Amino acid sequence: NLQGCTRPESPKPHISSGSSGELTFRLRKPIINGVSLNGQSLAQMYAMVSYRSRPTGYGNEPISKLIITSGIITTEDKCIFNNGAPITFDFGNVGNTSDYLNGQNYKITRNIQIRCEGGSFTNPNSKIMFKIQTGSSGVASFNANYLGTTGSVDRTNLGIVLRDKSGTIVPPNKYFSVGKLNNFTGNWEVSAAPIAKTGSKIPEGEFSAHATLVAEFM
Repeated sequence: NLQGCTRPESPKPHISSGSSGELTFRLRKPIINGVSLNGQSLAQMYAMVSYRSRPTGYGNEPISKLIITSGIITTEDKCIFNNGAPITFDFGNVGNTSDYLNGQNYKITRNIQIRCEGGSFTNPNSKIMFKIQTGSSGVASFNANYLGTTGSVDRTNLGIVLRDKSGTIVPPNKYFSVGKLNNFTGNWEVSAAPIAKTGSKIPEGEFSAHATLVAEFM
């Protein structure tokens, strides 16, 4: 049977054509750490067939679909330490025995600025923890609570101990709190000092340690 399309007299449609249109999307919840859209069907339009001005029902298949085939929406979380500058501790010349290298002598204290912003931090209840992640120097062979050191000569018995402002050791590769941050901004006071294995004598020469301050959002 031949079928045609006619404009109904009542109720009159609000649009004369479905060939074009405009959609506006509004976010009702914050995006935290990004969201991925893959093959998301957002809207489907069905047609109703009429026979002799009598509707026979909507078809089983939509005549038009609005689909996002793929997409990634991200809101970056980030923490900036020390205004983006490297955090360095230059101990200069130090003694070479464990009597001198006792984790207290040659101590250097830094007040490190912390500023966190981005997706997770739009929620004032978000939690943040920090970690000193070891680099190429690893941890000290004689105590995993200290950073290891490297150099042109044996540095097996030499490490670097980090402490917070209360004097508590900050061990590497373990999460810790830096205390109260105001709107995820504040300062962390930390000290570093060379420390040697008890009873050891450290060969003369330069030494260094490497680590990264990492933030994790919860």
